[in-house]
Amino acid sequence: MAFSKSAVFIFFLISLFIPSEAAAFNIPLKKETLLFRNFPTVVTATKTKERAVDVPATLIVITKEQIRERGYRNLFDIFKDLPDVDIRENTSEEAYNVISLRGNFSQEKFIIMMDGYRVSSPTNEPIPIADNFPLYNVKQVEVVFGPASALYGADAFAGVVNIITKDAMELDGAHMTASAGSFGYANHYVNLGGRLYENVKLSAGGHWHESDNADLSEYYDEYDMNVPLVTYAHYTTAESNEREDFYGKTKSYSAYAKLVLADSFTLGYSESYFRHPSTAGVMPGWSYFGSDARWETLIKNYYGEYRSDRLQNTVGKTSISYLTYEVLPGSKYRNRYVDFQDSYKYAHSRKFMLEQQVDHKMEDHTIIGGASFESFYALPKTYDLLGRKYDPDRPPSEQQYYYGGTNNTLPVKIYELNYENYGAYLQARSYWSDSFSSTLGVRYDYNSRYGETTNPRGGIVIKPQKKTVIKLLYGEAYLAPSPYKAYAYHFGVFDHYSSGSGEYVSEFMSLPNPDLKPEKTKTAELALLHKFDKEFSFEILTYYTEVENLIFGVEYDTPSDYIEGGLIESWKRNENVGKATYYGGHLAIDYDAKIGGAGIKYWGNYTHTDGIIDEGDGVDRKPPYVTRNKIKGGLTLSYGKYFISPIVKWIGETTSSWIDRDETKEQTVRAYTLVNLNMGVRDLAKDLSASLNIQNLFDVRYYTPGGGKSNFVKAPQEPRKIIFSLNYKL
Repeated sequence: MAFSKSAVFIFFLISLFIPSEAAAFNIPLKKETLLFRNFPTVVTATKTKERAVDVPATLIVITKEQIRERGYRNLFDIFKDLPDVDIRENTSEEAYNVISLRGNFSQEKFIIMMDGYRVSSPTNEPIPIADNFPLYNVKQVEVVFGPASALYGADAFAGVVNIITKDAMELDGAHMTASAGSFGYANHYVNLGGRLYENVKLSAGGHWHESDNADLSEYYDEYDMNVPLVTYAHYTTAESNEREDFYGKTKSYSAYAKLVLADSFTLGYSESYFRHPSTAGVMPGWSYFGSDARWETLIKNYYGEYRSDRLQNTVGKTSISYLTYEVLPGSKYRNRYVDFQDSYKYAHSRKFMLEQQVDHKMEDHTIIGGASFESFYALPKTYDLLGRKYDPDRPPSEQQYYYGGTNNTLPVKIYELNYENYGAYLQARSYWSDSFSSTLGVRYDYNSRYGETTNPRGGIVIKPQKKTVIKLLYGEAYLAPSPYKAYAYHFGVFDHYSSGSGEYVSEFMSLPNPDLKPEKTKTAELALLHKFDKEFSFEILTYYTEVENLIFGVEYDTPSDYIEGGLIESWKRNENVGKATYYGGHLAIDYDAKIGGAGIKYWGNYTHTDGIIDEGDGVDRKPPYVTRNKIKGGLTLSYGKYFISPIVKWIGETTSSWIDRDETKEQTVRAYTLVNLNMGVRDLAKDLSASLNIQNLFDVRYYTPGGGKSNFVKAPQEPRKIIFSLNYKL
């Protein structure tokens, strides 16, 4: 093991002396095919510039034109329209919205980057994805489906999302937008860019958002707030007429800046804040819904690059980054689990990364190699902190919190972790002829917490004729056992009395497990893309995925003395006991043409997702929260400066959960159809544009799957929302 770590580190040190170049090779086919020239250039799938049609990956690109025409305001809006994606909106106390790719549950299964740098949690907490990832500064969004650990390491389990921002010269001035809409919605941003000096370019911007959101108690009987709040011990803390009203307010802000010096040095910064109710998706009888019941997260990223091309046919990138994540101290619950007392949470993590990538081109072959060093710190989400906020300015040992029911005698365990990861990767990209290319790659990682992992990838791209592309892909990936999964599932109280030996007794508690191992996945894919003509294309894709070491909670009925001075009669903890298979695919069409003076764009996709999951008890079940069949599509009509885009989604019946883990008592959420509408006018006046966006045009009452004992099995969703926006360019 020592040799493996040393080899990685030595390679890294050597590579630091090789000049680097940010703009990696643009790899063309020997003969350009006119039919495919309008496909966008991408960088995420192979860490080199290629056309999307050529990359050995399943990749979807959302352009800035599509963002404007379809009315996408944030990254979550894009996810809702993608194939192979399942959405649980406004259903999670911590993550708010839950996103699954190809059956792989929740956003911890993929990473989010901005301009190639991770902006999701450094230690993979399930972060909210909503208005905190706005699109005001975006050139395009690249979504890679399938395992990507061979290039990106931990947590690129089911995919990678890369938000590519606009170049300073593309902005060439300042842009401002003001939006207002239903339920107190407001969203404003400013974005600017240009050349400061001959060799200095700057782009920067920020957004601010606030929304009361709909009072769901006015639209759904399920949100009847006229219920008492009763503890597990059957003590009533609030009568029905003493309850607070429904509360669903959200807030967010973001900021970024990027400075480029002589096209060789880049310095960048981004910041993202989001606040939402910690009662999201919770049934009224389980929690207070006041304005102080909230969940607040803040992510900050700082990075720098050095780039050069002084060696012939060899380029690369040297980068350094520092990423932080924090659940702010004001994050708070008041629910049945803590007898409706004020209960605060806190979490903090950070990552320092140093990475070197080197690309070398040889005729029709390109070799990509890289090495990285990552240093992590994590204070996982705490146990329920009763009565007062966590003080980040004091060390954990001085916080003086005690487990509930122990008369302030048993101090709460607050965990801290420091660990490192050493990684190295190598990829060979070869064009053997005009119609055949291959990719082979592998990445090795050693982590001081959980050991070593090796993840390969391979792909073949074939063009049997000028109108057809076939991709055969295989990849493996791993999901690091996050400190959140290992330590944060720690809750429960003692029962205010002592055993015969003087210990406080808890009937049940959830406990940490620091010995978790990575979850691992293997995926094979087959895709066919056919271009009927330069306006109309068709894609069919199928995949098969196997997952092992899935983490699930395991319950024990034997006593535990994990907490000194306490006796826990029954308990559970997370363990690597599960496995799963997921399979399915999608059909997608895209049409873009001009007829007379009018533009017509149509897109649509049908997705089928299925599988089998075993949670460690030997019982095969259908995966929860997965819609087996869904159809999404839209149409954009434009004429002159006007455009209109209706978008239609049919989401089929969806598995929600099982009653008492009994696979014969499956609970489902009924199918629904939604229509959204976006319309606008460019150049309404000089440098002024306007748009009108209507979500849920026909005001449908619909539900998405919930989850958890205190949450709705079928979570009510928002009614019609109307948003008007004005954009001005200085």
